[in-house]
Amino acid sequence: MSEHNNIRIYKDRIRIFLILYFFSEDYSDSSRPFCKKLFKSEVRIQKIDFLIRNPDYLAFELLNIAKRDSEKSSEIKSIVLEIFNSKEPIIRRLEMERFFFGAYEDIDDVIGFLKSIDFIDFTSKKNIGLKTIAS
Repeated sequence: MSEHNNIRIYKDRIRIFLILYFFSEDYSDSSRPFCKKLFKSEVRIQKIDFLIRNPDYLAFELLNIAKRDSEKSSEIKSIVLEIFNSKEPIIRRLEMERFFFGAYEDIDDVIGFLKSIDFIDFTSKKNIGLKTIAS
């Protein structure tokens, strides 16, 4: 395996772990006392990952929020300005595959790795169509 691929694997693992950590909700259940945070839906991981990997789309979404929330407008606009002044859309772009109606990255290996070192716990269920859904 090339050095470039090894670096990509570690970047993916760290990025997905940070997404899970920062965007999870606090969780408390006596039947699972070791669980402190809960993150639902791989689709949500994919959406957040897309925005992190594409700063220009992130800036667009931030501007949409600024239109709706006038109190945060100036702060958001300064963040967007910084994104473009630092050339993040050019420097930090990391392409994702196009999959049906949106971007998608296979994160099964990353989730498997994070579970294997006990950083996360992962459970899934089957829906009515017997398709596996994460929970």
